[in-house]
Formats: sequence, C-alpha cells, structure tokens
Amino acid sequence: MLRRQLAELLAIPDWQVVDLLTFWMALHDVGKFSAPFSAQIEDLWLPEMGDRASVPDTPRHGEAGFLLWDKVIAADITAWFPDGRRLVPLARAIFGHHGKPVAERLPTTVMHVYRRFGLEAAREFVRDTGTLLLSTPIRLEQERLVRASFAVAGVAVMADWVGSSAAFAYHNEPMPLTTYWNGYALETARAAVREFGLVPCTSAPERRLVQLMADERFKDLTPMQRWASEVALTNAPTLYIIEDSTGAGKTESALILAHRLISSGRASGAYFALPTMATANALYARLAKAYLNFFATGTRPSLVLAHAARDLDTRFTEGLFYDSDAPNGAEAECSAWIADNRRRSFLAQLGVGTVDQALLAVLPSKFQAFA
Repeated sequence: MLRRQLAELLAIPDWQVVDLLTFWMALHDVGKFSAPFSAQIEDLWLPEMGDRASVPDTPRHGEAGFLLWDKVIAADITAWFPDGRRLVPLARAIFGHHGKPVAERLPTTVMHVYRRFGLEAAREFVRDTGTLLLSTPIRLEQERLVRASFAVAGVAVMADWVGSSAAFAYHNEPMPLTTYWNGYALETARAAVREFGLVPCTSAPERRLVQLMADERFKDLTPMQRWASEVALTNAPTLYIIEDSTGAGKTESALILAHRLISSGRASGAYFALPTMATANALYARLAKAYLNFFATGTRPSLVLAHAARDLDTRFTEGLFYDSDAPNGAEAECSAWIADNRRRSFLAQLGVGTVDQALLAVLPSKFQAFA
C-alpha cells in the first residue's frame, strides 16, 4: 500500500519506487565515512586517515551525510538522478533518520570532515551502490518530493531500526558489495521482517458485525451500526464523526468502519485512540477476542496496547512473540520487536492506546514521521 501511495505521490512506476528507496536507504549512513565517526574507536583508525588527535567531535554522521550529499553526491549521481540538486526534500528525509532534521549549514568543509581517504571511500561506495541498485534514471519533481518526504522519513527510520538490529551480524571480512547484497543482506532482511511481524497481513472479506465480534449479541444492528455497515466508502482521505446516545453502539460502529476500510484495501490497519488508559484497556480486552477476524485465516497480525502502563497488563505481556513462526497460545498476540518501543506501535496491524500517542504524529516531536 505504501509503495502504491508513494508511486502516486511521486508520479513514477512502482518498481522505480523500490529502486529509489533502496538506493537512498543504502546511503542513510554514508556520513559514517567521516573522520569524527571513524575516530570514535582508536583500534579502527587507519594511518591513511591522518592524525586522529586533530579530528573534531562533530558533525554527527547524519549531518555529515547531508553535507556530503550537498557538496559532492548531488553532482556524482546525475546519471541516475538528472535533477540531483533538486532532491533536497529527499536528502532531508534520509539523513534525518535519527528522528529530527539535521543541520544543513555547517561551518566546515567536506575535506575537513572526511579527510581525503574518507571522501574517496564514500564516493566509491555511492558509485558502487548506484551501479548495483539503479537500472535507469529517475526523474523527480521537487514539489512532489516535498509531499512524499514525510512518508519517506518514516520508512528511513524503520529501515534503520531493522538494519541496526541483532538480525544483521557484523562482518569483519572484506567482500564485494554485490556478494554482500545478494548473498547475505536480502535474505537476512526478509527473515528479519518476518521475525519482527512486519509482513503485511491479508485482510478478511467484509463481514457482518456478529461475525466480526464473534458475539451473537450483535446479530441485530442499531441504526448507527447499520449506517456504518452501509455508508459508501471513498478512496480519498475521509473523516467519519459518530455521535449518538449512550448504548447506541458507537464503538462497534467505529469497528465496522475500520474493518470495511481494511477489507476494501483502503487501509492496512487501525489505531483506536482512547481518552484514558483505563478505557484503552477495556477496548483492548474486547478486541483481543475478535481482532483476528479482521484478517485472513492463517495470518498473524499484531494487536498492540500503546500506553505507558501497558507492561502491567498481563494479557498484553503474555501475548508477546519473538518468532513469527512459533505458536504462542495467548488470546491476543503482538510482535515483541514492535512492542519493545512505543514508537513502533503504529507498525502493528491493530493498536489500542491513548489519544496522546496518536497526537505525536502531528506535533513537533522526535520521530514524528515514524508515527
């Protein structure tokens, strides 16, 4: 779904979206070729890099990466990106993968930050990566990039977290980039995505409320629930406001709408934002009995509880799984990797939590693009 959305936003084919994101994600840590980063471990400092004692502590590798793109890489990649200088929104999204924008104007030079050895190595890495991952030139409009950059920033954060996990073992032996990519990285990434519960779950066909909730009490719908079952869905962003008296079935009406949006391919999941932790716990308990009915038989969706006191709820903690292929037996399950950090809550297929968690996506907070 995200690939299709980005293809529409950027006005490029789906396959070019994959090439674009793969290449730029590979560049997200290119700032680690810089002298300040390399100087952190004395045993790994090479004589070719000059005097280690004179290396400054800054800039950090994200800012060093943006500096390298701005002064060097933008001109080096014109064979693949003819409008390289206009990719500022993309560069901001990629090099800000630690959750906030990087400083774009630094009182230093590329040569001072990278030294000659680091600069040559970084440029060689970019050239080899482009040759490996890009097949044809990709033309991008800056205005479209601005609209897509928020989603790209979120993908960069997720890719960085997965790639920095224990799933990827450190390789000390030098090997060609092609060998590493085709012989190790791709399969390791596929396994990590499966293990962490990040594989999309096929939605279930549209079901009546009594089937969705597996409860005969919902055999007869209230007028509000009937409306939610019949209202026409659009492909555009939509706001549904449900108002009715107590006991009219507002919660179930919201569940019906969420299910219909997922079933029709208009959404891949849902987050239910409640005013308090107590009300979130109550809805979590109800969804635990029914959330599997939102998705096709045989899939393993995650139901996450996203608030500060969730570790006190044994129903949630007992359902954490560390291997997507190993049975758990709990009433409701959630990937332990997703649950390990509340910022990852929105990677779950279904989530229940407090409204403040959802509001982080529109507030100037760290990692907001990921929310």
